[in-house]
Amino acid sequence: MKLNHDCVRACMLYLETNLGLKSRINLVGVRLKGYSDDDVLYSFIKLSEAGFINGKPQASGNNPAYVFITTSITYEGHKFIDSVRDDKVWSATKKISSKVASISIEMLTTIATNVLSKTLLG
Repeated sequence: MKLNHDCVRACMLYLETNLGLKSRINLVGVRLKGYSDDDVLYSFIKLSEAGFINGKPQASGNNPAYVFITTSITYEGHKFIDSVRDDKVWSATKKISSKVASISIEMLTTIATNVLSKTLLG
């Protein structure tokens, strides 16, 4: 399955808005407009593997389904959100990253940070 970077961004922005200090969210049930359930869940799994969120999918007893609880965004996750939050920065980041066939989330963060720096410094 291909990782949808727009969905990754949407997932992180969703968590920032909906996850409180003493709350938790079962990511299996999250629905985001414009993205398939598979894209959303796959993005959350990859964000966990990348260390951007705390939590991992876990078996749910004898049920073949599983739960995926997250309780917080990591510092690296916040750095990603802060670098891609602005729509203009995100658009420029996608334009730059489209020059190659594939790109990692970490590289997207680097590109977005560079775009943001250039925007701020003129």
